Amino acid sequence: MTALYIIGCIAAIFVLLFLSSISVHCVIDDEINVKLGFLFFRKRLNPSGKQEDDSKKTEKSQTKNKNYVKRLIEEKGVASALSELLGIAKIILKKIGTAAGHIRVKRFDMLVTTASDDPAKTAVEYGTLCAAVFPALSFFQNLLKWNENKTHVSVKSDFCSDKPTLYIDMKLKLRLWFIAKAAAGVFWILIKQKVKETTAKYRSL
Repeated sequence: MTALYIIGCIAAIFVLLFLSSISVHCVIDDEINVKLGFLFFRKRLNPSGKQEDDSKKTEKSQTKNKNYVKRLIEEKGVASALSELLGIAKIILKKIGTAAGHIRVKRFDMLVTTASDDPAKTAVEYGTLCAAVFPALSFFQNLLKWNENKTHVSVKSDFCSDKPTLYIDMKLKLRLWFIAKAAAGVFWILIKQKVKETTAKYRSL
């Protein structure tokens, strides 16, 4: 009987874990900040991929992240930079597969302002920006479980400045069960591909 209680407790723990959600809080501004959360655990990720131990290294890492976002905007313009980021997001969602439909967007705030030293260029950039943002937003809202009550999107043009801005603050959640299911699906595809390759190899002998 004791063994049954132990097995039941272990099964209950696994059910609790699989029904719990992994949260991702991402802020894109001058730098990129990503924080992962699961149950009572929180982990801040370093987008640069390096672990910084002291304040000086942390400051350098932040400067590098800041330069990356700014460089993307300066080289391609805010409209093209945002289109590239949205394109990356679409690719990631396609890689996730059916699990993407279970992602819950708990909060989404975006402010993007187009500006340049040429008013005509600013006006054209603003039109391009609107054409990129709102169709993409509609696509994501239809694909994901979106909380429209906590969605704030603002697209502006600033003719008094020459510095465009981009700010995105979003929080996503996905149950561990759907992540495990997607991972198992990918693993199964890899196994079948490996078996197929091995079978074809032996047939050719």
